[in-house]
Amino acid sequence: ALSGARLVVLAAPDAAALPATLAQVTTLAEAARGSAAGFTVVAPGGETAPEAAAILGLGRVLANEMPELKPCRIGLAPGVEAARLLPELLNSAPEPEPELHLAPTARLVPRVVTGLAPAKAPVGPARLAIRQPGQLGSLEWEAAPAPQPGAEDVVVRVRAAGLNFRDLMWAQGLLPEEALMDGFAGPTLGMEMAGIVESAPAGSGYAPGDRVFGFAPAAFATQARTRPQAIAPMPAGLDFAAAATVPVAFLTAVYALETCANIQPGETVLVHGGAGALGLAALQVALAAGARVAATAGSPAKRAFLRAAGAELVLDSRDPGFADQLRAVWPEGVDVVLNSLAGAAMERSLELTKPFGRFVELGKRDFFENTRVGLRPWRRNLTYFGVDVDQLPKARPDLARRLLQGIAQRLADGALHPLPHAVRGPAEVEAAFRTLQASAQIGKLVLVPPQGEASATPAEWVPPEGIILVVGGTQGFGFECAKWLAARGASRLALLSRRGGTAPGAEAA
Repeated sequence: ALSGARLVVLAAPDAAALPATLAQVTTLAEAARGSAAGFTVVAPGGETAPEAAAILGLGRVLANEMPELKPCRIGLAPGVEAARLLPELLNSAPEPEPELHLAPTARLVPRVVTGLAPAKAPVGPARLAIRQPGQLGSLEWEAAPAPQPGAEDVVVRVRAAGLNFRDLMWAQGLLPEEALMDGFAGPTLGMEMAGIVESAPAGSGYAPGDRVFGFAPAAFATQARTRPQAIAPMPAGLDFAAAATVPVAFLTAVYALETCANIQPGETVLVHGGAGALGLAALQVALAAGARVAATAGSPAKRAFLRAAGAELVLDSRDPGFADQLRAVWPEGVDVVLNSLAGAAMERSLELTKPFGRFVELGKRDFFENTRVGLRPWRRNLTYFGVDVDQLPKARPDLARRLLQGIAQRLADGALHPLPHAVRGPAEVEAAFRTLQASAQIGKLVLVPPQGEASATPAEWVPPEGIILVVGGTQGFGFECAKWLAARGASRLALLSRRGGTAPGAEAA
């Protein structure tokens, strides 16, 4: 009798008749399954009627368990004329929908919007965490305990922190933990910052209220704990974001070019990744030493920027022929290579080094892939340096302090300048990491952590009065929720499942 028919079920029970009505609708659906041309459930009462909500909920269950029936669900608000139903029942509506709600002045349909609203940063002490290593979308500010300083520690309220490739690689799960264990920052997110001293040990040279910049483990946080040797006073007139561009880039450049390579006036230097933070810092340091600089970059805009910044020769880092192009201008090669390229590009850079030249390796990839390099180039009295500046404040703290203080003084004197930078707020962390991933920036990306003050500890959750109903509570996620509630004092729990006491796990529940 139902073959080819369009079945319309108008269900408007009161609370007492609801169980029987749900059973009757289910029976009708079973009968129509495989034969009826359509099955529509209409639930008068609107969104505020629990009985109507239960009827529509059953319609969703039927859609899930009897997809061939393709049941439609229509909620009907009070005061809506019956004529409004006709286009939906006759399938003549402009846009047929499996579920909709007819309000007096609107036709409402549910829609799923992909993505989550940005999580609100916690109030009080917080730090940046990666919930799922390798998934930048899981970066999130989380509540954190206030740092507990040791006898020699300085606590800094962080106002700005610099983002480095090391942070990106760690968040992506591309660095083994051993790559960071020897560093001052260790396996944490963030290694450089600028902020205000909150506490400092006697004799450290710092006091609460001092403005400082430097290195700190877990620097992507509202507060960071560090050592006096790893920070320096901020020069007057420098804001926190500008100061946060300095520590890693300039300490690396000064240590690599001046301490290791002993750069001299008139020498030639090749700087790879010239438009990044380290490249631009190295350009300043080399030019200040009177050296001539060749730099590489991956886009026309970046190469134009490098020319304007003072690089004498600018090359395309993505062109395998960059070495030949350099030799066409400087046939003898260069005195110093500041390298961040890997594999064959690294070897081509090594071949550009003059006799008695210095090759300074800044990248990490070849180190941890244990890349083999032929010894032939070294017959020309070359010197090789492997530099990881994160190890300096830990292994050579006095040298790190002296170099940082020297950089601060040169900034104050105008001999060096903070790097160009873009500032990203607490809600823009993922976008900042993805910008760095795409190498789309010139200079430095700076993160500003949440600046909310500490709040009182939230009150412990107390179960409400009455019965707590857990749907699907006899197994799986529902059962775990029930256990969580019981552990927190909920004593009146009702666990609902389709098979009741016969459901698997019901006895244990």
